[in-house]
Amino acid sequence: MLTNFLVFDAGTGAGRALIINEKGDVISSAYSEWSYKKEVGIPGGYMYDPLELVNVLIDTGAQAVVDSKVDPETIRAVAATSLREGVIFIDKQGKELYLGPNFDERAAIEGEKLANDLGRELYLTSGTYPPAYGYAARLNWFKNHRINVYKRINKILTLGDWITWKLSGELISEPSLASASGIFDVSSRDWSWSLVDQLGIDVTWLPPIHCAGEQVGKLKNDIAERLGLTPETLVTIGGGDTQCSILGMGLVQHMQSGCVAGTTSPVQQLTDHPIFDVGIRTWTNCHTIPDIWCLESNAIVTGLAFRWIRDCLFKGLSYDRLNALIDNTPIGSHGTLAFLGAEIMNMSRYRASWTGGFLFPVPAEEIGLGDLARATLESNAYAIRGNIEQIIEISNLPIHELHLSGGQTASKVGMKIFADVLGIPLYIHGQHSASIGTAICAAVCAGVYGSISEAVDNMVHEPQTLESTPENIHLYQEYYEKWRSHYHKIRNLNC
Repeated sequence: MLTNFLVFDAGTGAGRALIINEKGDVISSAYSEWSYKKEVGIPGGYMYDPLELVNVLIDTGAQAVVDSKVDPETIRAVAATSLREGVIFIDKQGKELYLGPNFDERAAIEGEKLANDLGRELYLTSGTYPPAYGYAARLNWFKNHRINVYKRINKILTLGDWITWKLSGELISEPSLASASGIFDVSSRDWSWSLVDQLGIDVTWLPPIHCAGEQVGKLKNDIAERLGLTPETLVTIGGGDTQCSILGMGLVQHMQSGCVAGTTSPVQQLTDHPIFDVGIRTWTNCHTIPDIWCLESNAIVTGLAFRWIRDCLFKGLSYDRLNALIDNTPIGSHGTLAFLGAEIMNMSRYRASWTGGFLFPVPAEEIGLGDLARATLESNAYAIRGNIEQIIEISNLPIHELHLSGGQTASKVGMKIFADVLGIPLYIHGQHSASIGTAICAAVCAGVYGSISEAVDNMVHEPQTLESTPENIHLYQEYYEKWRSHYHKIRNLNC
């Protein structure tokens, strides 16, 4: 009888629970969206409702267990992955004081001050930038504006840490998640105690660091009952969603590269030591496994832009019909170029919003909706290529092939566009790589495999290989150069 694992994947707008077996097969999956509220009178201020998030996760977990039809006794371990930039404060009684999503910008002013005072040191230690989304800026905002809340803080957690705590009662963190905190030393893979001291952060607020796949506890009795599992079920931590996706594609070695083409499209190259960018454009994070780091350059709004096209310009047309329309549109979209949020990462000059739109030849007799849709996918590919080239420039290491996962991989025509724009072989892994990577951590925790590398060998399925077409590479080279030229001009507009 195969051993199974329950995996939670907490994203920006939804939670998912999956049952995955020791061979890496997805047995069942349940999904539910959650909401967030804008705080009145706080510019850029957003919060999650912790009770809603807990109920969504537990309800989807219980549904996945039922739908799997496996014996609950075979579900040996539970693990969670999450978005990386969520921040949670809890008090001594375990009450959530603040549960902030990755897009909460209340601390923009505090972040700007940190950037002016300590920006380069923060980046060269933590590998992340700008500071507004990290622990220090958010703490300073509460100190300046909600001192009564600030004084009650007992622990600071990432979203993944918080889920692990809710499941097991254990307060811990993990390097790939803590890398997003802005106060983590990615080189030593521990909290930066010098930054903590400079920033006046109470050291007792920071949980101890555990590696992905380590057993941190067992399911709490009430949670086990709600999930339909035994309290003897083990709990481990997975890691950050992008790093778990990279792991779920089987990428664990120096110089391997992958892209999670979802709502955003982070590209990560694995390195055997941390590499930082002198221009502070990219991120440097810890991988889920020791002694491997991730140099990341993110194309930002990509899948989200394509969804906007579908919903607003095509009135919710099915993706299948939309892809068929794109497939019947010529390469280059009759000269149409899209600028809908896909970008070449530059965190030292990051702006949450910027001027964009479409450029196309006028008079526009040849331009139709198919051109706008195809141009959107092409712009996503151009941005990914730009980020790949940026990584190569910074690391001085080649990228000869790229592994891909995420929702955008469901589009065959989109993947063909990516292959022809990038001009390198693509290895397509599908949409569940983050969950597979998290299940790999659960399998190690349960003792099914002796190491993450062994679990990868047994749980990551063979990807689909996609090659580019030489004549299409030549055609796209001209369009890519035009897109980059216009991108740099448009990105600096303020209107």
